Amino acid sequence: MIHPKVAMGGIGGSIAIILVWMLDYFAGVKMPEPVVQAVTTICGAVAGYMTSSPGQLINLTEQMK
Repeated sequence: MIHPKVAMGGIGGSIAIILVWMLDYFAGVKMPEPVVQAVTTICGAVAGYMTSSPGQLINLTEQMK
């Protein structure tokens, strides 16, 4: 079974790819390939970080108290 953090990291990266494509297709924004790779990596890392081990999203408001 795949760990929830790994799964969310993959989903976050996939969402980033779709967002970059939408920016290109609908707004005509062309990003250099290294920037696209960086955005994908950052989105995947953030999604994995925001997921707790049992698979639930971390409540950031509780952590800020």
